[in-house]
Amino acid sequence: MSRKLAFVLLALLCTALIYAIPTIAVGCSGLPGDANDDGQVIGGDVTFLVNYLHLGGKEPPCPEQADANGDCVIDDADIVYLINYFSGQGPAPTFCRQQP
Repeated sequence: MSRKLAFVLLALLCTALIYAIPTIAVGCSGLPGDANDDGQVIGGDVTFLVNYLHLGGKEPPCPEQADANGDCVIDDADIVYLINYFSGQGPAPTFCRQQP
């Protein structure tokens, strides 16, 4: 394969990858329910939300991920949703289904 053809193929591949990336804020994990954006949906996300909503903790770095139940609002319902999910009593976290 010639160098020119290899370069063209590489450029096409890079372009395809750029357009395949989801539109989540830069630096966000892209995981619904990952309130603290550590790349995992675990108990720490519940703690993060409790601190944020009730103890003056910092805002979620990626608000779209902190809305675990997908109702487009970050509130206590997201905490309950995550607890239900972790205990096997509820579905997996989901992104907001509509624009707020």
